[in-house]
Amino acid sequence: MKRLIIIAMGVCFLAYAPVARANWFYLTEGADADADGDNPLSTSRTYSTLAACNTKAAAATGAVQGCVATCDPANPTTGWFLEQLGDPPQGYHGMGPYGFQADCNAGIADAVAVGITNVMAACTKITAKRFTGCK
Repeated sequence: MKRLIIIAMGVCFLAYAPVARANWFYLTEGADADADGDNPLSTSRTYSTLAACNTKAAAATGAVQGCVATCDPANPTTGWFLEQLGDPPQGYHGMGPYGFQADCNAGIADAVAVGITNVMAACTKITAKRFTGCK
């Protein structure tokens, strides 16, 4: 009986164990509500396939950065966030999670290249026991 319970617990664990799987999003530039020259950034909704994300990003207005993964399956508990000062300034707001620091850094560079000046110079790393970036 004890062996049967252990086997059942193992099956339940495998059935409900989180799977590290990425989704994709792209970064867009919104309208400058207060005309101060700092347009707000936002992320698209997430897409379950890279192809779907690429299709939507190609048709998006104000795209700043192409599709990037929300998760690094090899390191699913870590996420990176691009941070921008709110418009009007109300503290920083995070864009992400980015699965890879290089993609987040590229997002900063892409935002600066289109003239956005109110982004932090470095990405913020968040690590948790159970991170929702990997579903």
